[in-house]
Amino acid sequence: MCGIFGIVTNGSAVSPVLVSQITNILKHRGPDDEGYLAVNSKTGAVYNLTGDDSVIAGRHINSFNEPVNMFLGHRRLAILDLSPAAHQPMSYQNRYYLIYNGEIYNYVELRDELRAEGYSFTSNSDSEVLLASYDRWKDGCVDKFNGMWAFAIYDRVDNRLFCSRDRFGVKPFYYATGKFGVAFASEIKALLAFPDIKRTVNEAALYDYLATGNEGQFLTEIDELPPSHTLTIELHSDLKVKIKKYYTLNINPALNASDGVTADGAALRVRELILSSVSLRLRSDVTCGSCLSGGIDSTSIVCAIDSFIKKEHMSQVGVSQKTFTASYKDAAIDESRWAQIVASQTNTQWYQTYPTAHELLNDLDDLIYTQDIPFRSTSIYAQYRVMKLAHEHGVKVLLDGQGADELFAGYPMFYGAFFSNLLIEGNLKRFISELAHMGNAPLSATSVLTYMLKSSLMKSIPDSLKNIFTGGLNNHLSEQFKNAHKGRLSAILNEKYSGSLNTMLMQYMLKENLQCLLKYEDRNSMRFSIESRVPFADDTPLIEYAFSLPGAFKIHNGWSKYVFRRAVSGLVPEAIQWRKDKVAFNTPERLWIKEIYLYLMQSIKSETAGYFKPAVSEKLMNSPGGWRAINLSLWLKALKKPSVFR
Repeated sequence: MCGIFGIVTNGSAVSPVLVSQITNILKHRGPDDEGYLAVNSKTGAVYNLTGDDSVIAGRHINSFNEPVNMFLGHRRLAILDLSPAAHQPMSYQNRYYLIYNGEIYNYVELRDELRAEGYSFTSNSDSEVLLASYDRWKDGCVDKFNGMWAFAIYDRVDNRLFCSRDRFGVKPFYYATGKFGVAFASEIKALLAFPDIKRTVNEAALYDYLATGNEGQFLTEIDELPPSHTLTIELHSDLKVKIKKYYTLNINPALNASDGVTADGAALRVRELILSSVSLRLRSDVTCGSCLSGGIDSTSIVCAIDSFIKKEHMSQVGVSQKTFTASYKDAAIDESRWAQIVASQTNTQWYQTYPTAHELLNDLDDLIYTQDIPFRSTSIYAQYRVMKLAHEHGVKVLLDGQGADELFAGYPMFYGAFFSNLLIEGNLKRFISELAHMGNAPLSATSVLTYMLKSSLMKSIPDSLKNIFTGGLNNHLSEQFKNAHKGRLSAILNEKYSGSLNTMLMQYMLKENLQCLLKYEDRNSMRFSIESRVPFADDTPLIEYAFSLPGAFKIHNGWSKYVFRRAVSGLVPEAIQWRKDKVAFNTPERLWIKEIYLYLMQSIKSETAGYFKPAVSEKLMNSPGGWRAINLSLWLKALKKPSVFR
């Protein structure tokens, strides 16, 4: 995992020193190496340049003064092939030049396939396989990849820049266009350091965030390349950006048919796919560890790894894998007792961190800087601390369980869609049977009915009443601000609570919840120079199979994630397998807000004037969305700093 930056101009000069400064804003993403490519797309001249941290010798970028209109910058976190042979920008056949962030996990199989066709390789990196794949299949190479990525390839012959982002949005790719040309980077803060890109706030996105927690395009001049898309720039033309979708989720309707796969067969296949996904994501030349919350998602990863190392030595894991947990003194949200069960059974080296409100206050500026955009809750800080802990214990790759809730219906609100579907299908017998088994669910029958109303009636509820579904913060917004964005709340909620269970799961995975979680994970892990890997969130065979299964396999006899629970039988401790009291990755947020509110009150009032009603009160801070008000005010304040948030 690394940091990338690129800029293509319409002919205007760009300071090489500025390019170096911007690229080095991303140093935390890649402290191991640094490299640059300068290109004159009119003459075809290319120049390989180095920086202060480069592992190869060459001309330093700060002394470069040739006429060029494109720079590609790279900061490397060395994970596969730690030698200088994997230095980037990487060239291939003196035609293709690559900057790349991510991992192509099936690079071994692809390398064998390419060798069989006559290709040869000089490194053991997946980067070189990516370049050879592009030479062989051109834009279609992305169809061959299983992994996470954001990359840019300059084709010297076709005078073309080809960029791509992975299918499910694990790796970030931001870009901006303007009179200057086109610029792109792994993080927003890098683009904000370029003086031609203005920091204009998108008021509509701020409303969505405050009213519902949705996160969108917070800055009008910076876009995000969507998952499953490519971005192409023909350098011989007027630098027009062409964006194209290359992947759509492939659903197998046969699995959802009444005579399709059995529950036993589905559980067996899910188990095979999970083990395969985890195994692929252990390909590394550096130390791997795992997050361990005590829930079934992270536990299944830890136990899968344990089963592997009992069969064969894995140097990247060691005899005993390292696991990391965020713990609390508040028993209502502390899950360390569950994590301890797993740690004991698998004999892991188990490490814990104990975040507090005082520490959050001390780290808040860095957390705002790390995340780039406003975030939903203080649980992001707990994850930040877990990543810091892993870094302190020498782990460079960390596996995490993001995505399983969206694949297998792990959140309480999914019950509403499930029960609504049963009624729509006229399956009253199953409806009554499932309701009778709600003792196995993490919520009451009354809560299910509430979610059902949201799921089935949202579109028919008057806009004036939809406010009750926003968590309360909308009540504190000024009337002027709400009126300026009238209709947005209804549109967001209508999309969020509509369709079948699988439709809702896809919405949460591909557009909403998981997309936010993946951003948080990327920023937090990269802050501490750790590559986070998510076996449930980017393995195409597993994801396509899970979404092809009927909803009845995901919620059954009151149990959420039913087929998943069945799939890991005998792999994870039974106490974890059939847990029904799992809390979300949480923090004592209300208590923390109370402790830090007085320190931040003035900032909240001054920065959010116009968004909230005149009196910012404790009642606002005690609302479910109170953290969003705090976070937004601090982000807006940071945005005014000339030195990119710092």
